Amino acid sequence: MATVKTGMLIQQNLTEKNPRVVRAEWEWLLVAILFLYPLRHIWIGLDLWDTGYNYANFQYMGLEHMDSMWLFSTYLATAVGHLLSFLPGAKTLLGMNLYTGLFVSLLAEMGYFFCTRKLKMPAVTAFLGEWIAVSLCWCPTALLYNYLTYVLFLAAMLLLYLGLAEERKRYLVAAGICLGSNVLVRFSNLPEAAMIVAVWVYDLTLVREKGSFRRTLKNTGLCLRASAGPDCRRPPALPYRICGCAGGLVFLSGASVWLYRVF
Repeated sequence: MATVKTGMLIQQNLTEKNPRVVRAEWEWLLVAILFLYPLRHIWIGLDLWDTGYNYANFQYMGLEHMDSMWLFSTYLATAVGHLLSFLPGAKTLLGMNLYTGLFVSLLAEMGYFFCTRKLKMPAVTAFLGEWIAVSLCWCPTALLYNYLTYVLFLAAMLLLYLGLAEERKRYLVAAGICLGSNVLVRFSNLPEAAMIVAVWVYDLTLVREKGSFRRTLKNTGLCLRASAGPDCRRPPALPYRICGCAGGLVFLSGASVWLYRVF
């Protein structure tokens, strides 16, 4: 309660000043706190369960030391952790806690800058929201298949918002890549790829013209064809091609894992 009251008092004092001056005076401090706060306990404790198990997988990635189902169902997360193991100090628990904790810092910074820059939310309000969210992150940062999922999912949602609200097609492309890649982070993220349906919902709700629903169904079929290759005489609009590409990524990643387990 004391922290919330302090934040409210700061916000009340800041509103009496020029917002641009306030941002210059205070934002660097808020950003620094959000970056360092997730790293506050990297040196505390010794965990030989989830933390030790995942760090061992990062260190000894491969079928020789890992079960094939676990390796391929969390392949991208394990690969990123394996790359982190080559960084300076990564041979220690402290070093790996530092590097994996930076993913939480990245989450906090992404949310803060989106809220303050795009949504025009007051800086202190956005800071308090991110601070509370980080405080609720109880899961060990060694579980990259969780935190890398959060990073890509948040990035996809922000890019979808920007792509639809500002009609920036390249953001929709990036959102499709994030959602498709998330399946490789953890195979159970497959349902998250359905968030690309927001493009279709946007078309149905905002495009008010005769035959809109029929056209959407037509483009939905076309996007599946577009995912197979650019051989259409009349390629569909880019947002629907994005849906096809994301669906193609999901299908190919799922099929490769299934084929490996079967054969």
